[in-house]
Amino acid sequence: MSARRLRSDAGFTLPELLTTMWIAMVVLLAGFALLEFVMTRSTETEQRVEATQRGRVGMDQITRELRSQVCLSATATTPLISGSDTSVTFYMDLGDSQATTLPEKHVITFNSATSEITESTYKPIAGNPVTWTTPTTRKVLTNVSQDGTTPVFQYFPYDPTRTAAKFATPLSAANVPKVARIMVSFRTVPLRKARSAIAVPLSDDIYLRVVNPNPPEPTPAGWTPTPSCS
Repeated sequence: MSARRLRSDAGFTLPELLTTMWIAMVVLLAGFALLEFVMTRSTETEQRVEATQRGRVGMDQITRELRSQVCLSATATTPLISGSDTSVTFYMDLGDSQATTLPEKHVITFNSATSEITESTYKPIAGNPVTWTTPTTRKVLTNVSQDGTTPVFQYFPYDPTRTAAKFATPLSAANVPKVARIMVSFRTVPLRKARSAIAVPLSDDIYLRVVNPNPPEPTPAGWTPTPSCS
């Protein structure tokens, strides 16, 4: 084999080989970084969707029942019994709402220690006064937290402009009959632990349907609509 043929053989020098390997490594690392980013964001999106769906289902259940408030009797003052930042107690009827049918007593409670919203249902026992069975409790929503410093339940008087200040909590006996709107707010987080903080805030308003906004005739000075069972 001649020296001229050896000199004409194609190939890579060591510097060329090292440069090629370095470029390939940079491209591979960039590809892996992009893949990891896409997978992380995809997982976070799935978790956000899951938290949103659970939150909406829970919110729908809570608002549906709060909108189904009824008075215990025609002589009662209001369907709302009591309320605080983390709990609301009220009478509710999802049945035929006949005059002879007694409503149930429901208590919806947010527990920050367990990150749950639960509902306790008391069945009525006819009598004078009405008594109640031992409650049955179910979980409405898990992996839920307070939305920052916003209370889970807020209570407002009748106000078409929505500018009136909320009532102080827990509700006083004097303010319970004046509540016309309840605001529910909370955050849901994914059931699976997310790599980054994912919390979906949800909020909704409930108007007590026993509030009649039509003033009496003649209208008293300073008249404000309030819930009425009569």
